[in-house]
Order: sequence, then C-alpha cells, then structure tokens
Amino acid sequence: MKCISHLDEFNIIGELNKTIYSTVDLLSQNNSALVRNSKTAFELLKMLYNVIHLLAESLDKFYIAKQYQYFDPHVGENACQIRAYAFVILSRKKENNNAIIERIHFFKSHLNRLKKILTERINYKNNSLTVVEFAEKYACYFSVRWDECFLCKSYLLTVVKKSNSQGSYTCSYTLANFFKISRTFSEKIIHQYQSHLSRMSCKFIKTIALDLNINEKNTPSIISSISFDDDKRMVYPCFLSSRLIFMHMKKTECAVLIILNTIDDNNSRKDLILYNKEVKQGRLLTKNNNLIKNEVCVVIQSPRIATTPLSSLELLTELNNYGLYNMLLMNMAAHPQLSGSKLAPFAELFVPDTIQLTTAEEEIEKEFLAFKSKAYKDGFCKENPSLLWIKHIFIDIISNQLYYDQNTHNNIGVKEIINI
Repeated sequence: MKCISHLDEFNIIGELNKTIYSTVDLLSQNNSALVRNSKTAFELLKMLYNVIHLLAESLDKFYIAKQYQYFDPHVGENACQIRAYAFVILSRKKENNNAIIERIHFFKSHLNRLKKILTERINYKNNSLTVVEFAEKYACYFSVRWDECFLCKSYLLTVVKKSNSQGSYTCSYTLANFFKISRTFSEKIIHQYQSHLSRMSCKFIKTIALDLNINEKNTPSIISSISFDDDKRMVYPCFLSSRLIFMHMKKTECAVLIILNTIDDNNSRKDLILYNKEVKQGRLLTKNNNLIKNEVCVVIQSPRIATTPLSSLELLTELNNYGLYNMLLMNMAAHPQLSGSKLAPFAELFVPDTIQLTTAEEEIEKEFLAFKSKAYKDGFCKENPSLLWIKHIFIDIISNQLYYDQNTHNNIGVKEIINI
C-alpha cells in the first residue's frame, strides 16, 4: 500500500467528530424504553448525573491535566494498539484549553442542577416518556462529540480495570460500588461500553485508512474485514489494523518508547529504547539523557527471555538491524488475529477465509506470512520472546516513564474511586 496523504493530520479528529452521540448513548438503557415510575425516574437521573460527571472528569484528566495513565481501558478484543494511537492523535488536538474548560463548565452546570433535583423528592407521574424524552424533560439530553464519548468510556473502563496473574480484567464489583448499583447492572454497563469502544476503535482505523488513501475502492476486502466476537465486539484482524496504525505513525512521526524487560538465568534488566523524529534509530534512554522528554509517545511493554547474553548496547544494535516497524509487524503477524472462541477458526489467518482478496491484498497476505514465520524464528512473539515480544501498548509522556524507571515503578496507580 502506498502512503498518500489525503486528509490533514488534525482533520482526523474533525472527521471522527462528524459522528455525534448524546448523553443517553452513555447509558446502558435502550433509548426507546419507557420510564414508568418515580423509582425508575430517580435511578435514571442518578445515572445521567454519573455519566455527565464522567464526561467532565475525563476531559479534565486528558486535555488539561494530561494524566494519560487514566486512559488504558480493558476492552477485551486485543486492540490496545488502536486505542493507544487514537489517544496520541487526540493529544495533538488543536484546541486551546479555554475551549475545553468551557466545555467542562457546561457539564458542571448540568451537574449542579441535577444534584439539586436528586436531593428533592421526585414525584414522577408520566409513565409514557421514553428514556430520550425523559432526558429532554430534565434538560439532560445534549450532544456529545466522538472524542468526548471515546475518552469518557475509556476512562471508566480504565478506572475499573484490575490485574491478576492471568492479565487484566474489568471489575463489575468496583463499578457497582462507584455508582451504587447492582452487580448485574454494572456488568451490563461494562459490556455496553466495551462493545461500543470496539466499534469506535474500528471507526478510528477506517479514518486513518482514509487519511492514507486506503478505502473500499482500492482495498475493499481489507476495509470490510470486520468481524464480531463472542461478546459482540467489533474487531479487525490484528495484523491489518496494526499495519495501518504503523503506516500512519510513520507519517505523523509518532514517538515510540519500548520498555524492554530482559530476564535470564542470573538477573533481570530493564532497557528504555526511544524512537522519535529526532532519532533515526532506537536510542537508549538514561536519567542523564538530554533528549526531549515531554513528548507524548506510544509506550510498548516488552518482556524478553534471554537465550543469548547481550549487553544493553548489543541488544540495541541487534534491534536496530531489524528496524522498529519490522519488529512491530512481526509481533502482530504472530499474534492471534482474532480473539474469542467464535472467531477461533480464523485466529491464525490473515483474514477470515470467507473474504475474497484482490491481487494487491494477496501481496499483503504474503507479507503477513513472511513476518509471521520470521517472528517465530527470530524471537519476536510470545512463543519465542528471545528478542522482543509485545505484551501491551499504551500512551504516556516520555518523562513519566523515565521517572517510573528511576523510582523502580512500572506504572502509576489509577485511583480506586471516582468522586461521584
């Protein structure tokens, strides 16, 4: 695929924001469901208060405070690389802080009014209003931009994320405590948010593909290779979506920081390797490094099980011989392409075998197979992590990761409670 610019980089957000949501789309209720009694009316107003509060908090944390550690959601479809890069694009948004602060104040004015309503006795007698009509009646129905919805849902799914020896998961019990709702209702919200974020992630892929002049006319099978997993999450095959992301990262000169944890028989070592527009090849970062450190970057966490002893400089030289994007693509080719038992028959394929490829797309499939073979052979996959295996991808600022490294912390802790 030839990389040809079609949209200005920052118009990507404008293109995405052509899709408008509403406050009701942040709820888990069906928009056309009827609000039948005072108890339901109270619970719905409380949820509207909660989601508007999340909107205000997520905008403040992302655009004002730049606390990117709150934007690493667990969605469950193995597409953290999509959201990490989407956050990078959003972090470059050309909008001054005053406009964001004004929007936050808009949300807070609704919160103050709702708070007053919730402290009074609600005597709701009209049982024929839909959820949308009810929200309109209480002046809680208003437009929400694509980026606001994306950040809000990502923020919530980050705050309720937990980890164990098997990996990350969303904790419905934590959400139930936050919102003072039942476990069943919290599970419904989590499922809805994960499902919607997966669709929004696929929308992001289609938009950056458009920016690269890749569309349904010149690569129809690639653009249409969307599937739905067991939990109705919308997914692209891993290699295809990652290939588009990495092509676009080249275009935007997105900085990449690899945190490489080497484990061998004797000890363990952490190396931080930076790739950005100032550096043609990877460079080791140390506390005395004078490179630009306040740059937003994609962070790649990579465990490495050493089969051959290599110093930090020897390892860097070895990796630079491959090149950043070849290493990333090898990992993504060796990764299961689709997740879940429903899509398991297609997990090792370039795209589901129901899709007919064009001649140009068959060439990309050959590239996929070559990268996959090389990943297993050279040590760029989970089965052979002897050089670099990508375990997780997220957004942060370079200086933050340097600070965590120097203070022996792997990441900053996300607070365990939302002030609602």
